[in-house]
Amino acid sequence: MKAPAAQCARSSTAGASGLPTPAATSWLVARLGVRTLTIIGIVLALTGTVPYALIDDHPDQLLLGAALVVRGLGLGASMMPTMTVAFASVPKETAPSATSAFNVFQRVAASLGTTVLAVVLQQRLKGELPTGVTTLAKVEPGGTVAHGLAESFGAPFWWAMIFTALVLLPAFFLPGHQPVAAAPGGTPARESETALLTD
Repeated sequence: MKAPAAQCARSSTAGASGLPTPAATSWLVARLGVRTLTIIGIVLALTGTVPYALIDDHPDQLLLGAALVVRGLGLGASMMPTMTVAFASVPKETAPSATSAFNVFQRVAASLGTTVLAVVLQQRLKGELPTGVTTLAKVEPGGTVAHGLAESFGAPFWWAMIFTALVLLPAFFLPGHQPVAAAPGGTPARESETALLTD
């Protein structure tokens, strides 16, 4: 939903978001802990959404691009540690079924969330399209109609921010960070595993 807002007003192309690599995330988890890193990621995701919630008919392309990178970093920093913790808490014999269940819940939740945001946008656009124009596909990018509709795209992002903020509550119950412990036999345990599985 990020691309249509900018494309309607300026006829721009879709941008790319920045996602931290697994190696970088593991390094951060080992030093900050899952809880802290996840909360930081959620805050970054919220921060990166604000410019889209406040979008108008003259969007700053540089600001929107930077916000998209910040949001991507936040999503990556919050999702990867929590997924690792979830899978690490599952016994090996039930890992395949747990993976399937996780994918199902993730896809269903994503579909429901997208539907809610689409309905919010539809309600905001309802009655604002001129006579004869029934869909956004018929709106000329950069035209007068497009500029008039630009601010309507902000409403779904406010809802997205509310959904994202709600995730902060369960994030506080995630494992914290503790010093690296020694594994049986005197061998130091890997920092990432200690940070993920200790509280």
